[in-house]
Amino acid sequence: MKLPNIKEIISQSPSRYVDIDAIINHSQTDRRAKIDAYISVIFPDEQSFLFFKKGELYNSGKIVENEFKETTLVSVLKKIRSFKNKDEDATLEFAEINDELLMAFLNVFYIKPNYNLNSKFGDVKKLFSILIKNKYNGFIEFIYQNCLNFLFVKNGELSSINVSDDLRMYLEEANNDISIILDTLIHLFNKEKDAVYINIYNKSVGIKPQLSPNIIELMEKIVKKTIEEIGKEHSPENLVKYFNLGLDKLSKKTPELKDAVIKEDKVDFSGIDLETKVFATAISLVFNEFIDKLNLVFGATVVNKVFDIIKDFRFALERVGFFEKSYMKSLL
Repeated sequence: MKLPNIKEIISQSPSRYVDIDAIINHSQTDRRAKIDAYISVIFPDEQSFLFFKKGELYNSGKIVENEFKETTLVSVLKKIRSFKNKDEDATLEFAEINDELLMAFLNVFYIKPNYNLNSKFGDVKKLFSILIKNKYNGFIEFIYQNCLNFLFVKNGELSSINVSDDLRMYLEEANNDISIILDTLIHLFNKEKDAVYINIYNKSVGIKPQLSPNIIELMEKIVKKTIEEIGKEHSPENLVKYFNLGLDKLSKKTPELKDAVIKEDKVDFSGIDLETKVFATAISLVFNEFIDKLNLVFGATVVNKVFDIIKDFRFALERVGFFEKSYMKSLL
């Protein structure tokens, strides 16, 4: 499915020839690349999306058999990377959007519309007339010829339009007159063999950012490094045990931590689905439990010992709120 955008940065290309990690790193480090954008990847079984806000990975979504569904940044990235070594084709597109479009896209994936209508069984003209008469505020979303389209309306007047190029040529002469645009759409819908599904949203609901794979990787690194460094003085097997005791205790309050894996040869937090700050706080509390156990071995010096191991990551950890409830906060 084609999505509207402000500017195409990478037109549809085989995903195996696109370095997804380079795009993400560039977006996060180059000031000029800190834009709202999406990456769309069409796989044989679904179409997946990564959404960026000001250059940072923000959220995701997928379309399966024309149904908009929730997913996670981690699962989309895993699928994109897995196709690097497959014979099957996957097509990638990278495009710039604005904040209005970003919020509308996320609402389509995560929020139910306030009203919907099938053009073959409902009175589209009556619906549009009611919206204008009642000075409707919100946005209208519909799929026309496999393209997602949006009309943004304020007080019954068109405020902006984001539609496919094919549809735009029919609407250009309307000069943003909402009555003419809606009449044109009714005419086009009536000519379609298949039904057009029209969804009405009263407003864009704020969708919270998903947990970034970079934050997950950061937390995995500090656990691995702590086990590796303190493991030179104490049994690595016991260190893993202390971390897991902390996970077990905290998972009673935060069940998502049950999906965390901490072993001597593997640390994997990719199965955890939490908001960024909640996740960072949860891992810092696991560290607190770990430090409590090590107090019996190293005494009061253990807090400094752990901080010295992870201090290279302190600025990144501070940004996500890791130290707010940490025993190591006083060492900043």
